[in-house]
Amino acid sequence: MASRLLFVFFSMLTWSGSVRAEAALAGAPIQLALTNTLSIGFVVPPGWAAQGKPLMPGKAAQIEMVAMTGKHKLKVSVLVPQGKDIAAEAQAKMLEAMLAPKVAGSVEDKVSVVTRTTENASLVYATLTDKALVGQPVPRGQWRAVTQGMSKLEGFVTTMSLYSQETDDPGHAHALAAWEAMTGTQGQALLERSFPTPGDGGPLVFSAPAMHMMEVIHGPPPADMVFKEGAPPATRVQARRADGLSLTLETSEVSEAPGKVSPVWV
Repeated sequence: MASRLLFVFFSMLTWSGSVRAEAALAGAPIQLALTNTLSIGFVVPPGWAAQGKPLMPGKAAQIEMVAMTGKHKLKVSVLVPQGKDIAAEAQAKMLEAMLAPKVAGSVEDKVSVVTRTTENASLVYATLTDKALVGQPVPRGQWRAVTQGMSKLEGFVTTMSLYSQETDDPGHAHALAAWEAMTGTQGQALLERSFPTPGDGGPLVFSAPAMHMMEVIHGPPPADMVFKEGAPPATRVQARRADGLSLTLETSEVSEAPGKVSPVWV
């Protein structure tokens, strides 16, 4: 079996981290910071790429995930709530009003709002399928179905748009689950992350501050996907904080015999 090459680079003034093996996880956990003490956690599913960036410092951020199959795209706006709380019933009515103009052109012919309460959040969402694209190829830049939603979690509210070519494809459920599982974190300077690595070994686990901007590729990509410069690593995370701290993490398989490659720290 191929051994694994792990390259981790940290550029910062001070850092304290740890690496250990645990059970493999289904996705790459990420913490995106809005402030030095307030961050939102989410998981990038296998076969997806993600970006997270601030929209307004300390008040809003955007997370976008794209399936490498090209079948799904998830966009989430994260907001620190200002003022009065909005009840789930009011969120459902707001969602219905938002989608009402699109109902006439939909397969569903009505807005069916799903209301859910999880351990971390309360959510509402609904899906509309474009009637004009039933049984037809989807033109570039268009999507067969759109799921829109709102959620409340500790310290945040979110609005979500999930664009899909096929709602019965597993990727649609993966994206919806990634949004539902988002969590708010307050007052923690160091946050633990765990990244699956190739082969049969355990994941990399380390602790570091949450990042304000990040790009994530969590492979492997589809088997029939062709890359000009070779396939990407199994996991790649590039991130930086507002104070200048930067992080690059990659895990990938290599051809050397087991025991000849060890972690490299620069």
